[in-house]
Amino acid sequence: MSLSQLALAIGISPRLLTSFTHRPENHYRFFDISKKGGGKRQIASPRFFLKTVQYWIKSYILCHLKIHDSCHAYLVNKSIITNAEKHARKEFVANIDIEDFFGSIKTDHVFQLLKKNGIGEKLSKAVAHLVTLDGKLPQGAPTSPTISNAFLYEFDNSLSKISNEAGLEYSRYADDITISGSSRSAIESVIFGCRNHLWSNGLKLNENKTRIATSHSSQRVTGLVVNEKIQPPREFQRRIRAIFHIVNKNPESYIERISELRGYYNYLLSFDAIKNSRHLQRYRMVINKLKAAARNNSSSLI
Repeated sequence: MSLSQLALAIGISPRLLTSFTHRPENHYRFFDISKKGGGKRQIASPRFFLKTVQYWIKSYILCHLKIHDSCHAYLVNKSIITNAEKHARKEFVANIDIEDFFGSIKTDHVFQLLKKNGIGEKLSKAVAHLVTLDGKLPQGAPTSPTISNAFLYEFDNSLSKISNEAGLEYSRYADDITISGSSRSAIESVIFGCRNHLWSNGLKLNENKTRIATSHSSQRVTGLVVNEKIQPPREFQRRIRAIFHIVNKNPESYIERISELRGYYNYLLSFDAIKNSRHLQRYRMVINKLKAAARNNSSSLI
């Protein structure tokens, strides 16, 4: 399939589609977001027409790519919780981070990935250029998560097998790799293999973020505590309690934050360890107070 045929299938003009590949930077909006550890991360968000094309590619082409079962990011019915559950109540938990994950996946990597999955050479070349920017996957494109998952299919498959043979658990959530089990030496051996496998794929570990936590310390997987029951860290729960406590004192002053508080409540409700706690019952009452305050406020404006 040529670029013109792809344009016809999508329902846009070949000239517009060609402009996306010749001057892609004109079809993105750029902005920075803060990283948790400090510094900035640039987000490249495709503009409307390119985003529409990328969503079409995601729905009709990328859906055929293989993604390993050990992957938990950007997938239906999988989440940070399903990822963390694999590593609960383990003696050792290793956290490994892939450095510059999206930025290390190049246009040629995407081209080869598509060809390997049975997509024709012309179409693979066209798609590879439509989903990359400056020769790499952009953070902010709807196609980047699926491509990054599929790109690491063989890596995930190899690491899963190596881990299983060593009696360990392996999972990956985007650029966060977790390995857990009862043998520290076995985990260290798998990390060594992980480093080599990543290198063969043009990726590398962020050595500064590689750590192994014992059951006597706080073990965290994708931000969740996994020592016993899966739950958010205590400091996060304390912060949420403080927010609801403040709002409860004067709900009329916090009506505009009702969506934010409802989001916190629904997030905490997804954890079995705390969903029936008295704190969540209290949060529900505070949200109901906010709703009542919002209704009263609306009535007074009529």
